[in-house]
Amino acid sequence: MTQPSTPFDTIESAQDFVRVLAEAIAEAQQEMNVDLERELQFPPSRRSRALQIATYNLDKLEKQMLRSRRILNDLRSLRRLLFAEREFHRVKGMSDEARAAAQPDFTPPLIAAIPAPKKPGVAGIVTNPTRPQQAISA
Repeated sequence: MTQPSTPFDTIESAQDFVRVLAEAIAEAQQEMNVDLERELQFPPSRRSRALQIATYNLDKLEKQMLRSRRILNDLRSLRRLLFAEREFHRVKGMSDEARAAAQPDFTPPLIAAIPAPKKPGVAGIVTNPTRPQQAISA
């Protein structure tokens, strides 16, 4: 029996999910800022204070998404290194023996539990093929 596909089967699909979530947070922030600017034109009220708190929490959430993207990038890089998914580049002055010693000869159990990527994309999320993907900045 196969397990159902989830948005977190691979690091890449989790990155896609976090990217979509970050976009939704950015849209919510824009809407919230418009509402807050309109509300601040009137005398202080509970509504304006609530909008300020919501804006503050959205800012915190945006920063957490940035941290999550960086952590996922690190995990992907480590997985590629440990599973030798990326070719080692020839370094000037590095002997063949040193290059062979730099390649891993075993996979630690914790890293072995991280599945290799199956296919890009998040299950259930349709991406726009005409819109180029943005690079994740670290």
